[in-house]
Amino acid sequence: MSSEDKAHEFLQKIDDWVEDRNVDVVKKNKNVEYIINLPSGEINNMKSSVAASYSFVLFAHAEYLQTLYNKEKSVVDFCENSIWYIIADRVNNYGGQYSKWQEKYYSAIKESPLAKNLNHLKLHSEARLSRLENKAIIVKRMAETLSNLAKRRNNEHY
Repeated sequence: MSSEDKAHEFLQKIDDWVEDRNVDVVKKNKNVEYIINLPSGEINNMKSSVAASYSFVLFAHAEYLQTLYNKEKSVVDFCENSIWYIIADRVNNYGGQYSKWQEKYYSAIKESPLAKNLNHLKLHSEARLSRLENKAIIVKRMAETLSNLAKRRNNEHY
């Protein structure tokens, strides 16, 4: 079984566990792009009920983004732990006593095809993590802004 197959099997087991317990119920929503890209004039004239509705959609999207982030983080952790398991007994064969651990680590990875594949997979997941970082926080702030707008508009009518 290849390293990618092992990683996919690992993820599938996690996905099955999460799905079995209904932990991961938020799915991708097509309306998010429209809401996020609303022009300011439309936001200024928005009714309270619409702002509250859009806020809810954005909070759900933030949860969806966090789920994606957590999934990629589990891939990185799986790869990192697997790499260390593979190279642990060989890592000290590279470099001298005063060599940096990174030099030993990457030298040991180069010698193992499985560790090399896992490292490749890890790098891809880390790149996806970089793209996702702070996205959920930003979307939550947008949702809070719309929620506050809904509350303010609702209070203006009383």
